[in-house]
Amino acid sequence: MKLRYSVLAVAAACAMASQGWADEAAAKKWIDSEFQPSTLSKTQQAAEMKWFIDAAPSSRPRA
Repeated sequence: MKLRYSVLAVAAACAMASQGWADEAAAKKWIDSEFQPSTLSKTQQAAEMKWFIDAAPSSRPRA
């Protein structure tokens, strides 16, 4: 039982560590490939994605 919780904890830590490594190049790729058509221009979409990229570090759990 203790091993099961340890494995679960390691899996959760790995999943959280791999999230949120977004950058502006990745955002541009998403805008070009996934978010079209849109009511927002690509410039507006990029500005919105930049807001999320900048906000992401403050939402990460602190160690």
